[in-house]
Amino acid sequence: MYLAAIFSKLIQMKLMKKNRARLFLSLTVICLAGVSFFLWAMPAVLGQQYIKQLDYLPSPQPGERILIFSPHPDDETIALGGYIDSACQAGAEVEIVLVTDGSKFTNKEIRYQEFESACRLLGVAADHLVFLDFKDGSLRSVPVTLLIDCFGALINSFMPDIVFYPHPQDAHDDHAAVSRVVRQCLKVTPGIRGYEYLVHYRIFFPQPRVFNQNLYLLPPLTLVNEDHNWLKFDLSEEQLERKLAALSAYASQLKNPFLKPLMQSFIRQNELVCLPN
Repeated sequence: MYLAAIFSKLIQMKLMKKNRARLFLSLTVICLAGVSFFLWAMPAVLGQQYIKQLDYLPSPQPGERILIFSPHPDDETIALGGYIDSACQAGAEVEIVLVTDGSKFTNKEIRYQEFESACRLLGVAADHLVFLDFKDGSLRSVPVTLLIDCFGALINSFMPDIVFYPHPQDAHDDHAAVSRVVRQCLKVTPGIRGYEYLVHYRIFFPQPRVFNQNLYLLPPLTLVNEDHNWLKFDLSEEQLERKLAALSAYASQLKNPFLKPLMQSFIRQNELVCLPN
């Protein structure tokens, strides 16, 4: 009996050691996975000093016709608020196409009112806003041919000199869908300058995710290569103030604890676009 008890105790101790080893291994795997996800979600960007190495986006000129595709109400202000303000001040004609209704988390009437208010603060009148009214988050399920026909008709009607639209590697499905379609339309419409803007990349872009208008907006390192020619557009103090005022019109979105730091992180000394490759 005594030997049996000792033997049983030894077996229990071995099992406990195995369980501890398994637990340690599991915790190690979880920690490594967490660190890997964190590093993926928070992409490194070019250091602030590299802003001097970026070429300039040409300033808007009087009489230029500028068409902007905004997947949701607020994307136009987040990415291009300063440029839009500059274009309107310069006497360019700006038209903004709002592709979806922004209704995923907020009533679309509220989103539309905020969109009109923000654009008005930037100098774009209501008769230069186009509402396509697609359901927020639905663009993946919309037939591509329908989007091509719709976008193509708008481009042919407005006859822009310049078109702004999302970067194809934007992490939001609606943004990526708009990018693919506009790119296809521009292939069959020569003579138009296209520029791509990035709003969502992985999770925690831009970096740092803080409200600091003294910082520069710089691209993720993973998108700094021979396929990407990034351009900066510097903002004056007055343009920054008007962009911030326009962004503040999106009160419903600024209530969201995730969206607020994202939106405010684009209040920087410059805006950023990329030439299509």
